[in-house]
Amino acid sequence: MTIPPDDALCGLCGRPTDARQHDHHPEPAGGREAGERVEYVVVEVRGALARYRRADDPGARAHRTVAPDLAARLGVGPADLAGRHFTCRQVPDPDGVTMSDFRLVAR
Repeated sequence: MTIPPDDALCGLCGRPTDARQHDHHPEPAGGREAGERVEYVVVEVRGALARYRRADDPGARAHRTVAPDLAARLGVGPADLAGRHFTCRQVPDPDGVTMSDFRLVAR
């Protein structure tokens, strides 16, 4: 089995892109996929909550999420989250921002 490069994977679902890509994620009206890939770092895990912020801006506002859920998305244990860098696809939507396609950053 060959593993396709990251740029050959769908930024929303992680499936390989192909001629049928539009079948599972239609392109937005602008013709390109909306959103961007953003890198975050987990700055603290306290109890069941993990705090993370943008990796490129140490002064950025920290966000909170449920640590076991984030750990499961990244394929690590909750105790291993602190200090980890990850990326995700952020797509604006009517309710705010949808985050998907979480990936650990190798350091």
